[in-house]
Amino acid sequence: MNKVAQIDAKLLEKVKKYIVDNYVEEIEEECSDASIFGVFEENEIKFSTVDIPRSLKNINDDIDYTWQQSVFRLIDKKEYTDPEVYKRASISKQTFSKIRCDVNYQPNKDTAIQMCIGLKLNLDETYKKKKKAGYTLSASIKRDLVVRYFIEEKIYKMDDLNIVLDDMHLKLFPIN
Repeated sequence: MNKVAQIDAKLLEKVKKYIVDNYVEEIEEECSDASIFGVFEENEIKFSTVDIPRSLKNINDDIDYTWQQSVFRLIDKKEYTDPEVYKRASISKQTFSKIRCDVNYQPNKDTAIQMCIGLKLNLDETYKKKKKAGYTLSASIKRDLVVRYFIEEKIYKMDDLNIVLDDMHLKLFPIN
């Protein structure tokens, strides 16, 4: 049986439409300090989260935690088991164990995305976790848009995600 036939053809069409509606071509242009940092009005309030007293910081921001610590705080908060997460994320038990044991574990982009799916994060939570790992979901990368679509629609199935990526001739996620 054809892989594409295994998933709903309507899903493929929805993902393709989503990409058409949201894809942004990268534009190369000269950057000045003003275009990088923005131009601030004199009356605009400027502060960083460092300036905010600890009692007022949003606990969910995990500002004082590493990526690994924030992931395991979420697992506990959502009351998931480790096997639920690594199986849904389609990462190996060994990789998950490395993440569990190393507080300074630095995931690659694929592992960070897979963990977001394994944790069933919404789009805002996904952006926060990916940012903490040093990555983002770009509107100029079609693969990232497919991931974004799946997360927005709460489709947390790595196999289905890979089938759509394969149909679109995009790089697949490693499945363990």
